[in-house]
Amino acid sequence: MVQLFPGFTASSGSVFTALIDECQTSDYNPDDLRVSEIDEQENLFSDFESALKIYPNPADDVATIEFTSLTDLPITVSVSDVTGKEIRQSFSEAVLAGEKFKTQIRTKDLIDGFYMCIIKSGDKMFTQKFLVQH
Repeated sequence: MVQLFPGFTASSGSVFTALIDECQTSDYNPDDLRVSEIDEQENLFSDFESALKIYPNPADDVATIEFTSLTDLPITVSVSDVTGKEIRQSFSEAVLAGEKFKTQIRTKDLIDGFYMCIIKSGDKMFTQKFLVQH
C-alpha cells in the first residue's frame, strides 16, 4: 500500500524513494494451495478491462473512451490525476448490456502527464492509465 499525504503533487519525470517496513514471516505453505472456481461474471469483467479503449494515447486535445457495457447498471466515467483528485466526470447513466459506449473527454486544458480513466458499474470499478501530452 502506498499512502500519499494531502497536498502531494508530482510532475512528469519525478523520482521517488520508498521506505519499506520490515516484513513479517507468514505461515504460507506451497503444498496447501487451493484453487477456487472463477465466477462467470468475474470473467466478463476481466474481458471488459481488456476491451476498454482510450485513444489516442497520448492525447492532445481530446481522448476518446470506448467500451461495450456488460450489464444494464448505471455507468460512471471519470478522470483523475495521479494524486487521485477527480478532474472530469463525463457520463453517469444507464447503458444497456451489449451496447457500445463512446465518449470524449476534453484534455486540451490538462497539463502534460498521466491520468486515470475510472469506470464504475455497480460494485465494480475499472481503471486505465492514459497520457496527456501537448
